[in-house]
Amino acid sequence: MVEKLVTFEVDGEEYGIDITAVESIERMQYVTRVPGAHLTGVTNIRGRLWSVVDFRTLMNLAKKEHNEATRMLLINEDRYQVAFIVDQANSVLDVASVEMSENPAAYNSKRLTYIEGVYHTDDRLITVLQVKELLEKVGGVVK
Repeated sequence: MVEKLVTFEVDGEEYGIDITAVESIERMQYVTRVPGAHLTGVTNIRGRLWSVVDFRTLMNLAKKEHNEATRMLLINEDRYQVAFIVDQANSVLDVASVEMSENPAAYNSKRLTYIEGVYHTDDRLITVLQVKELLEKVGGVVK
């Protein structure tokens, strides 16, 4: 059971990932494009090479210029080392005492495979992502 989430925003929607999968949150870094690849590119952060995936592209959303709020969520899980570009990182949220609604019908079936559920807290609606399934989705291009 997830107890703490790193929350972030993309296209006005708030998402959360289990804090144990997030190595760090970084300001936007230079990304080297990889010709013909489905990922955004690669970047070097503190001497380590990270595959970069734009979360907007992953969710089939329109591209947006990066700005001061744009962040990279560094996810280091199993055999994957991926930097997800997000519109902004919000906070770490303690959800241990909040009940999660599982797989709401409002999401289309393509996204259900990597959505664990939704937390409702005060005025926030946070879609919780299953890290392993999300990484499997990009796994064909990142290893």
